Amino acid sequence: MADDAAKKAKQAEIDRKRAEVRKRMEEASKAKKAKKGFMTPERKKKLRLLLRKKAAEELKKEQERKVS
Repeated sequence: MADDAAKKAKQAEIDRKRAEVRKRMEEASKAKKAKKGFMTPERKKKLRLLLRKKAAEELKKEQERKVS
């Protein structure tokens, strides 16, 4: 009988741990779904800045070619 009680207690512990892990995994998946998209406002600002710099450089080179 003590053996049965020990098995039941062990099984209950395993079930409890499984439920805990399942809950944690569900929360993690929800957090991933709520994650922002790839182009965050900060990244957009950086991209615009880089594009402006590149356009300015190309414009400078174009003007230098025309002058030469």
